[in-house]
Amino acid sequence: MAILVFSLIVSVVFPGYRIAQIRRVSSDTILVVTSENGAWKGCSPESLSIVNGTEDFFLTDGVKFGDYYVFSTCGSGMLLIGRSWSERWGFSKMGPNRQYCSSMEFYLGKLIAGFSDGLCETLRSGIKPWDFFQRGKASYTLDIAVNGELSSTSNLSGVFFIRSNGQAENLLFPDSLSHNKNLFFLSESLLVGTDSAIWLFDGFLWHLVGKTPPVYCFYVDSAYIWVGTFKGVEIYDRKYLRKIFEYGNCPVYSICNFKGKWLFGTPLGLFSDSLPSSEQAENEIVNTFREYPHPFIDPPFPAGFNISPDQTYLFASTFDGKLRIHKGIDFNNPAYTPITAGFDGEVVSAGTSSTGANYITVRYFNHPDEFGAIFMHAHLAELSSLGKGDNFRAKDTLGYVGRTGRATNDHLHLEARIDNHGSYFSVNPLIWIKPGEGTGAVAGIITENGVLLEGAKIYGVFKPDNVETPFIYAETYPRGIISDPELGENFFIDGVLPGFYEINIKHTGRESQKWTLEVRQGLISWVEIDVSL
Repeated sequence: MAILVFSLIVSVVFPGYRIAQIRRVSSDTILVVTSENGAWKGCSPESLSIVNGTEDFFLTDGVKFGDYYVFSTCGSGMLLIGRSWSERWGFSKMGPNRQYCSSMEFYLGKLIAGFSDGLCETLRSGIKPWDFFQRGKASYTLDIAVNGELSSTSNLSGVFFIRSNGQAENLLFPDSLSHNKNLFFLSESLLVGTDSAIWLFDGFLWHLVGKTPPVYCFYVDSAYIWVGTFKGVEIYDRKYLRKIFEYGNCPVYSICNFKGKWLFGTPLGLFSDSLPSSEQAENEIVNTFREYPHPFIDPPFPAGFNISPDQTYLFASTFDGKLRIHKGIDFNNPAYTPITAGFDGEVVSAGTSSTGANYITVRYFNHPDEFGAIFMHAHLAELSSLGKGDNFRAKDTLGYVGRTGRATNDHLHLEARIDNHGSYFSVNPLIWIKPGEGTGAVAGIITENGVLLEGAKIYGVFKPDNVETPFIYAETYPRGIISDPELGENFFIDGVLPGFYEINIKHTGRESQKWTLEVRQGLISWVEIDVSL
């Protein structure tokens, strides 16, 4: 079958940059949205030009709406860009829960966007919320799909049909625990790609199409269903829904057939008619392996809620220099989501901080005294019912997600502090939290001429994405951040699936040589690199 034959010549655009989306905006124009290198448009992959005004933002998607473009961002609201004008709808206009947009689609002539507080219609004058999806788990939008007068949306509570009269129908999706639910209409049926499977809703029942790595996108032609996954492309026969082909071994975030060429959006760039290979020789691998240094605590939320930290503002991050150094990690979940204990323990302190944030600090009994940490949970919706000296059991509720203090949206801020000495002794909480099933971690020491390299960006490690805040890069710790006392790292990346990864480091405009590491389940891949050598 000619459609399944790929070129052996790898053609790549924007090497080293994550491609968030490829859209065909007209019969002869494509729009390529990158996460950190702006949005580009043109009549071919080789003749793309930047959409001015997009280069300074972390982009997640983009569409052409009439005579102007609309772009969604990670943490900066939305951008509207015309031929001679541009606007950014930031915090003052969009509000705190609409700084991260998960998806955009056209529906009955309207542009619908999904946020952590539900679906909204995007108008030239502003945002108009859809009331049904404004409460609890139903507010946390993951994806949108459209087929004529029928549309569908997914969120933490499930998958829904939305009729043209605005009525919502819960389809009772059987995988209630998956936080990744990508949607696509196959004629009158609905495809859903999750963290581990593809499902089909035929209008009456759900059918399991097959098990798969995490699904990021669908592309359908007259004969085949193309599925972009964490491990490459899977191709299914459209009539019988049987997998007939697999290709590639790197994540594919977007697929488009444009003027006879297959375009694949990946973390390594935009590829035409081919995908990169990660097969490496053993003598190129630079890492060793270590055990995790501490007893684990469980993630701080019940099953079915988001347990992936905000990937754009991880521990020690400055959000590309825009924010203060982050002394903890953030988990985005709807208001009043229960915050649960990660193990048996006791309360060290609880109350309201000087900035107005409700907090509770706890010590877990499974941590040795010498290098034990206490964990501070901040921005709680209300004061915790627990007080200093109270004991609790694993999975007990410590409080509820809120936005008290200096928070800009509903989320939990979690810090790990050594010996109760305050935020000056904060260490990376991710080293203490039980890693995702089947994953490992990458950590180490990056230096330049023997001196710790501060604020360097580490690209090339791919993680199953949090829909709202996809992982783009890690940062080495800046001045003022201390290493874990038992690990001694100056960067740490959690939740990495096993495999080989080609890494590069970018710092002060320079790019170092590439290096290769192997990740194994349940272990830390430890690297020590001096970029000056």
